Amino acid sequence: MPGEACRPCRERKLKCDAATTGIPCARCQSTSRVDDCVVPPRQKRTINRHKRIRLNSVSSNSRRDERSQQPSTSVNRVNRSHGEPQSTSQPEALSFISQPIDHASTPPPEHVRVHPITHARTPSNGSTGAVQTSHDVDQVAFVTGTPVSEDTGDDVLARVCQEMTSIGTRAQRANMSASWSKSLEYHSSLNATGILGEVFGGRECNKFTIIDRGALHTRRDDELRGLDQHDLEYLQAKGVFNLPPREVCLEMFKVYFRHAYPYAPIIDRGEFLSQFSRDEHSTFLVQALLANVTPYTSKDLLARAGFADHSTAQDTFFRRAVLLYDFNCEKSQLVLLQGSLLLGTLWRSYFGDKDYSYWMCNAVRIATRMGLHKRHIADELGARFYALLKRIWWTLYVRDVISSISGLYNSLLLRADDIDTLALTADDWPCDNEVCPAELIELLPPIQMYHKDYMIQLCNLAAIGKSAHSTVLTCAVNKVDRTKALDLLENIFEWRLALPRSLRMESIRQWEDEGIWVLTLMAWCYRLECVTCRSLRKACVAEPSELERFTDLLHKAVFELDAIVRRAVTHRVGQLLPMSFSTAVATMISLCIELLLKPNLRPSDKLVSEEAVRTGIAFLVGSQESWPSLRWMLRMFDWAFAQAGLDFSSGLPRDGTPTQDQGLAQFLENMSSQNLFVEPGPLDFMGGSLLGGEFMFNSNGFANW
Repeated sequence: MPGEACRPCRERKLKCDAATTGIPCARCQSTSRVDDCVVPPRQKRTINRHKRIRLNSVSSNSRRDERSQQPSTSVNRVNRSHGEPQSTSQPEALSFISQPIDHASTPPPEHVRVHPITHARTPSNGSTGAVQTSHDVDQVAFVTGTPVSEDTGDDVLARVCQEMTSIGTRAQRANMSASWSKSLEYHSSLNATGILGEVFGGRECNKFTIIDRGALHTRRDDELRGLDQHDLEYLQAKGVFNLPPREVCLEMFKVYFRHAYPYAPIIDRGEFLSQFSRDEHSTFLVQALLANVTPYTSKDLLARAGFADHSTAQDTFFRRAVLLYDFNCEKSQLVLLQGSLLLGTLWRSYFGDKDYSYWMCNAVRIATRMGLHKRHIADELGARFYALLKRIWWTLYVRDVISSISGLYNSLLLRADDIDTLALTADDWPCDNEVCPAELIELLPPIQMYHKDYMIQLCNLAAIGKSAHSTVLTCAVNKVDRTKALDLLENIFEWRLALPRSLRMESIRQWEDEGIWVLTLMAWCYRLECVTCRSLRKACVAEPSELERFTDLLHKAVFELDAIVRRAVTHRVGQLLPMSFSTAVATMISLCIELLLKPNLRPSDKLVSEEAVRTGIAFLVGSQESWPSLRWMLRMFDWAFAQAGLDFSSGLPRDGTPTQDQGLAQFLENMSSQNLFVEPGPLDFMGGSLLGGEFMFNSNGFANW
């Protein structure tokens, strides 16, 4: 469209030449965003909503007469969950949804049926004429029961204050479930709302409020509410409402519940399957979940879903989820939090704004607004619902610490002193069979004790990691408190001694089941010990005796981490391990390269470090099919080996064509060629200088500068 910028240029507010050169524009070609280079359709100006309401009230009788005289328009559409044709009455502007197309990804084979969104609804008054739209029932209702118009929301804050002063609402919330139409808000006493709540409610003021937007419209209507015809046409062209066949979705859900869910137990499994069986699920959450489970999915199952490889499948599901988020199709506060945590584990391109850190910050924002950091909300919610919120909060807490220690962030995101959420216990995983449809129970593998112990012990280790981050890892070299650092190493040692039997290496019977969680937990433990020892080693360079002591501790920690990685390679479970395990492998390789470049290295230590590098490279090579972003790591290490003169190679083919996989190596090579050396010396891979260039190594195998 003449004069219009493409979507990537519009997002970054840059000048676009698409109007003169065509699609793709020159900027998208240079940044490898050819697939994203689309000029969105121009939106028509609409009548002010308040004027439209007044016009509707004047002419409502005449329109009702016209609708009664005209036959309803029937369109055959396919039910998304069951693939059965049905005839419904739909507004003409939405009838195109019955013909789904997807220009954003490779089209699935002909035998694969992609189910479009179903948003038909039956009028509440029992008539068969006009279809009631979501605007007719678009209201917000509070726990107090008084509805408020969402068009204006003039008295929303007044109603919030009223609920804060109403002590009786606590009893009404006692059995509240995870309804998609409810939103939780925690109010402090620093703003006008909180002050007035305390003034009129006294010490018993309810700072924790619950807002219900009402259930007068269906989940499908809720997703489409607020979109005009041009938005719908664009989203439909992108295939955001398309899902694989129902039986394929269910199989992918089963894979997710077995291999990914224990690592981040952030959804109610039974309620999720119940909503999916009734076609009341969140499209945004399903797309995010499918993107999250893709690395664990077999190629055969992906082929049945219509994809040739893991990279294409993950990229497609990720793009669809992001578009649904960008167009505000998902209104549920809880689902936005869950989806953000799922999308925060993915990293598909260096050139993009909505990366893992964006979704992590978004999850922190929503969680703290909901008050998940306060323990007293346990008394105001149902036990099952609060258990879900606890699991979400501690997953967020663990991921924040892991990300900070991995170098993704310069500081922790959760640092408030008033965080007092109750600790996780084994009772926080209630039985899912109570709410799951009987025909889908077989999709739910039982939550084993080692799953619960894994998450509980990971939270305990994260507390040690948080202390290490603030007292050792982020301190200047001359300000590291060695006493506190040694105490941290002792705490790690005591944590390992206190591990339950289910998480001990000698208790593993099936490496594909309990083994992967023990390996992941221990890899995270020894990585923390490695980076702590390295920080201590850097802090005592001028003291030969102390330097030798901490160098020896570092060698021992690297050896233990290498043993963990070697077990994963030996038992061939690399494709079942989460991405954080690959972070530990990359850390180990980097530390070994640093040690190999040190002068006067003992022959035994040199041999151990060389074997650790080979083991780590073998693991990354074997896992790159499931996790395509691991190729970025391998390209980086190939470049580092060449620069350091080490005789190692990942074996990746080199055809001379610059790709995104080679982006990191090319960037580092450019840095070294510009004489940006801080000092000549070894490679410093953990948040320091790499041949003079400052960078931080992240958990997805790329680097942030």
